[in-house]
Amino acid sequence: MTVALLLALTALAPAAIADPHPDVVAIGDAAYPSLDAAVAAAATGDTLTLTTDTELPAPLVVPPGKRLTIDLNGHTLTSRIADPKGSAIVAAGDGALTVRNGSIVGIDADGDGFTGRALLAKRAAVTLDRLNIGDFHLKGSPLSALGGAISMDAVESATITDCSLHDNSVGGSSRIARGGAIALTTAPSGTADVLIQGTRIENNAVTDGTGSVVGGGLAISGGGTIRIVNSTIAGNRAVGGDACDEADGGGISIIHNRSSDSAKVTLEGNVIAGNAVDGAQRCLGGGLHLWLKAESGDTIDLPTGVFEGNRSAQFGGAIDYTTLYQPTLTLHNAVITGNAAATGGGVWACPSSRVQWHTTLGGAILDNALIDGGGIVASSGTDVRFEGSDTDLMPNHPNDPAVNTVTVAPRTFTGERIRWYADEPDHPYTAGDDEVAPDYYTARSTSFGLYGATEGEGVAGALPAADVVFRNNVAGLIGGAIATNSPLQVGDPQDVEVTVTKRWVDASGTDLTADIPDTIGVVLVQIDENGTERALDHVQLTATDGWTHTFTQLPARGKANGAVVAYRYEVREAESAEGFTAKDPVVTRVDDTHTSVALTNVAAPAATSVAVSKVWEGEPAAQATVRLLADGAEVGSAVLTAENGWQHTFADLPLKANGQLIAYTVTEDALEGYDSVVSGSADGGFIVTNTKRVPPSNPPTPSVPPVTPPAPPTPATPEPPVVVPPAPNQPANPTATVPATGDTATHPLVATSAAGAIGALALALTRRNAR
Repeated sequence: MTVALLLALTALAPAAIADPHPDVVAIGDAAYPSLDAAVAAAATGDTLTLTTDTELPAPLVVPPGKRLTIDLNGHTLTSRIADPKGSAIVAAGDGALTVRNGSIVGIDADGDGFTGRALLAKRAAVTLDRLNIGDFHLKGSPLSALGGAISMDAVESATITDCSLHDNSVGGSSRIARGGAIALTTAPSGTADVLIQGTRIENNAVTDGTGSVVGGGLAISGGGTIRIVNSTIAGNRAVGGDACDEADGGGISIIHNRSSDSAKVTLEGNVIAGNAVDGAQRCLGGGLHLWLKAESGDTIDLPTGVFEGNRSAQFGGAIDYTTLYQPTLTLHNAVITGNAAATGGGVWACPSSRVQWHTTLGGAILDNALIDGGGIVASSGTDVRFEGSDTDLMPNHPNDPAVNTVTVAPRTFTGERIRWYADEPDHPYTAGDDEVAPDYYTARSTSFGLYGATEGEGVAGALPAADVVFRNNVAGLIGGAIATNSPLQVGDPQDVEVTVTKRWVDASGTDLTADIPDTIGVVLVQIDENGTERALDHVQLTATDGWTHTFTQLPARGKANGAVVAYRYEVREAESAEGFTAKDPVVTRVDDTHTSVALTNVAAPAATSVAVSKVWEGEPAAQATVRLLADGAEVGSAVLTAENGWQHTFADLPLKANGQLIAYTVTEDALEGYDSVVSGSADGGFIVTNTKRVPPSNPPTPSVPPVTPPAPPTPATPEPPVVVPPAPNQPANPTATVPATGDTATHPLVATSAAGAIGALALALTRRNAR
């Protein structure tokens, strides 16, 4: 028993003599019982490493000028400070503080509902890395309440990477309340550098401001380089009370209103979701509120990101950009869908804005909705609404009709055709409405609203290639996704167009106007530089439109597998034309933005045939050659024999040449001893009849003239002439005598001539016989 008792006492001895103030921090090989002691002992550049979880009953102050690192080493630092306006860690002056690798949480030490904040830094460079910071609730002064978890003022450098800031808040009826999780103001030098990367800012809130509440999750003010990259800002709220003038930025608010420097803002790869801004007065930007100055050289770059499920009681469900004279906000491959507002369910623009929407790397603003505006604004523009120079909603906003215009693209950034319909307060879109012409939404300075629809994949086809997505955001009044009073550009001004022209020709190349189809369909095919093809558009060409069509505002570039690729286009016939053969398209590059495609269809010659047969009259020859002539020119020949039945058909002959019917005829090579006759026609067939010539069997013997000519007959004695007295009233002709009928008397000259002829004949016969 005694031995057992001694062993028990020995085991309890270490606890009985334990140090009541164990070391919790190490600097190299040195150990310290508190962070205060370690900070006091640390030299610039030292790292203070927590060796166990610990608490801060009072603020930890890092002296000005010191550059320290606090490594929580996976442990938790709990703040129990009693001051609801205080800070667990304070870094002031020109020093630098890095806190990393652990958790910092707030505990309400006195039960008043407030804990103070985790960190306050002024003019110090701050780096926060791999931290979990939550449950801090700051009560502000009557003037201001800044940063529920972190407040940084006049900082030249602030870097927050891979952190989580959640369930923090700022409130307490302050005139200005900013940053439910973080409130940050940059130094006015213009060289400030702020980076928030890979960080989650979730379920924070800024409330109870009597003048303004700004940035439910994050509020940044000032210039310099400001980058928020690959972070999640979700479930944060900016809520203004009844006396609050304005609530801005349920998720993020970025404001630069100084003229001494410029702000270069980049928001890339972030998810901004489920944030909200509410209040009785102005409420701007459920997800993001921006107030920048173009005249100061400010820029805003939003290349990628997701805005989803954010809500604003009034303006800009996802983004509020309604402050005047901001720099151009440019979006690429933006899908804006499922958003809702009383007017401008997708995008709303005021008279002072300028919206330029291009197809190349542009947008797909479709399938948004309108909600009841409570009579404050009239429902209009399911997808797009522009309050132009004629608006009554904002009559005092400056407007230059030559500058403040809106142009909407007729295609998504994939090139798919969007059909736009008027959607106005006095004429809401109704199914069956006629599509509006492009001038309705091109460079327009007066008010208009649009409802868009596609016949293809629409949003579903665009989402895989989207860079920025605005989905299911809501604004109680205007701009379900985006409300802007400043310039907005969607896509790049590099669109191209393709003109297709159809020709119908015959075999000789002569244009045809008759015997051609009434219409023919053509398909526009998009081909990226990897060879991937996509049928993009289809139109019917007709004689009414001159057999031509121009596909306009086509994207010159797009996205494939995450990379930007160039596009080229082909035009192909959707169907073949019966009786025609399509030639290869002729593609001509008119200039950098315009390509011409000529499609030519050649009429297949109408075929005919000509038959020829042989008929023999008499003994046939061994063969006969016949020749076919087309308009007098030989185009074929055939040898007819008994073996082929003395017949032949010339087949597959063109019916026309140069639009005229061809006249076919047949001839036959001459056959000795035969007469040839061609009868018939090309339509009914030709018949060539050959008749054999036969000589007579007993030919007559030729007669021989007599050697001595017969004696001439003796002329009859003429009777005396009968003198006929002249008719009355006609002069007598005493010298004329008319022989009576049957008178055989011969005139002396006639008799003399006859005698001479007989003598000449006799002489000729004598000479012939002499030979």
